[in-house]
Amino acid sequence: MRFVAAGVVLVASSCGRTGFPAQQFADAAGQGETLAPDTDYPGYSSSFGGAGPEAEAEEGAFVPVPDLPMDTPPDPSCGNGVIDAGELCYVPRVGYPARIDPCGVAIADFNEDGHLDVVVPNSDFDHVESPENFVSVLLGDGAGHLGEPVQFAAGGDYAVSVSVGDLDNDGRLDLLVTNSDVAAVSVLRGGGGAQFFAPSPHAVGAGPVTTGLADIDHDGDLDFAATAAGSNQIHVALGIGNGSFAPAAAYPTTGSPWEIVLADLDGDTHVDMTATNGGAELFFWRGLGDGGFEPGGALPVDASPLGLVAVDLDHNGTLELVSANYAGSSVMAYRNDGGSMTQMQSVPLGLGPRSLAPGDFDMDGHTDVVVSDDVLLVVHVVLGNGKSGLEPAAHYGTGLQPSVVRVGDLNEDGVLDLVTSDQLSNEVGVILSNP
Repeated sequence: MRFVAAGVVLVASSCGRTGFPAQQFADAAGQGETLAPDTDYPGYSSSFGGAGPEAEAEEGAFVPVPDLPMDTPPDPSCGNGVIDAGELCYVPRVGYPARIDPCGVAIADFNEDGHLDVVVPNSDFDHVESPENFVSVLLGDGAGHLGEPVQFAAGGDYAVSVSVGDLDNDGRLDLLVTNSDVAAVSVLRGGGGAQFFAPSPHAVGAGPVTTGLADIDHDGDLDFAATAAGSNQIHVALGIGNGSFAPAAAYPTTGSPWEIVLADLDGDTHVDMTATNGGAELFFWRGLGDGGFEPGGALPVDASPLGLVAVDLDHNGTLELVSANYAGSSVMAYRNDGGSMTQMQSVPLGLGPRSLAPGDFDMDGHTDVVVSDDVLLVVHVVLGNGKSGLEPAAHYGTGLQPSVVRVGDLNEDGVLDLVTSDQLSNEVGVILSNP
């Protein structure tokens, strides 16, 4: 695959500070203990259902949400329980307290009850809540509601992202947490029932931002790649199959890498590696099938690409790339023609497009993308036409600084719901479908 080189500019930080006052939590440093909120913690719900009745009682406890663009109205056919192709049916966001600085989010069934749950890394840059570093799990009830956050020690410092997979081949989901300030990732092996064991660290480059999981060397075990923005490298570590990894190999970049995608882009059955760099390029490495990669060049892109996904937009069986370009205020799609990637479309979008997630949101059989915008404080739904074309169609309000967006059917109605890590609101935002 041939990519064309382009220039590089600087990129902003991944996660900001909340500036919230300290919240009083019970001493719950042990694994799996629920953090008990102070009775005066505004907006905290005791069970399901989002913010409690005291959410507006204490002025100044939360940064006020500015006026947002009105949510795109649902189609007239929505709300009858029937899924009709081409309709967009979403209700306003509900926020669920997720502890301090949730600057990432992943969705999976952690307690094996058949309902999707959510996990977030809690950055807590100033250690307002605790000197420890945590991730928080919020259990879903299958109706679209999330429970109280349950903390687990994450190891390291400044947890900024989390990936989910079975890293030790025991049939249970494990967590891979990126700890930005200690140049390491931590493995939290799952114990079943949404419980996780003590973290095990693995060294990567300085300032890691995100990770990707895939079987890079075809041995049946999950491996990981981590973007290290502080050292301008990608670090790849091969899994041993018991939750441990071999020492990571470093692949240099010419800019600060951000989001990583591991997928077979050239059709040779080997996992390839692509990363945004926050400047004006996407970097590509061709997988060799033995755990190694060779440089494949770079793609030019609009300014400051952050989010990146690989999806089949045109139903030809190959994966296209779509990037969210923060400073360029755009999403850009690249067509994959038999292993040759060419720029297909640059779509102007909002003011701060940051993170993407793919899915069929209007149920027409074509892949769409949803994009978080942390300047306008919305998520944009950008519809695909099945021919690699993308068109913005709707937007829905979020909380403050929606750093990451992911999707899953939380209310089990057959349509994907939208989930954001609203970092400066200290919440997970859920935008449910309502066909």
